[in-house]
Amino acid sequence: MVKKETWYVVGAFAVLLLVALVVQRQQAAEAAEVVPTPRPVVLLLDVTQIAGLEIEGPDGARAALSLGADGQWVMDEPPATAAEVDQFTVQSAISGLGTLYEQSALDPISDLASVGLATPEYVIRILLLDGSNQELEVGGKTFNGGAYYVRVPGNDPQLVNLFTLDAVLDLLRTPPLIPATGGEP
Repeated sequence: MVKKETWYVVGAFAVLLLVALVVQRQQAAEAAEVVPTPRPVVLLLDVTQIAGLEIEGPDGARAALSLGADGQWVMDEPPATAAEVDQFTVQSAISGLGTLYEQSALDPISDLASVGLATPEYVIRILLLDGSNQELEVGGKTFNGGAYYVRVPGNDPQLVNLFTLDAVLDLLRTPPLIPATGGEP
């Protein structure tokens, strides 16, 4: 016959096992309830509603693109037909503007000149099919060169990923033209 003390040990072990299972299930339930904080959005646009794009840069440089009735992008400034414009490059750049996320939070900035936004280096104007437009001011880069300071007029400055914005700014810096072929070697 089993001694009384053995039953006490078996009972204590069963209680400990039960407590461990309850605690484990509570931790799993709490972990499942953790919801990540969404990153703030600088711009949120339906890219299918973008009808045009204007970019103003340093020294009065300007590029303007518009969506033709055939769904092809045309450069209005400098002038280029749809056949001359690299449609993939333009569409890739514009798709990045659809959801432009803040890279990281900033403390309030009162001196816009310190981040290059008192006189923005670039101004991007997004023209929408309904006739409205969105504007984005682009200032300087961060000290490590990984992001730009940007601002939607009337809002506080934010940081945006360098690569997303460079794709758009490159439409001005290096117009997306398909190299001409043919002619003499």
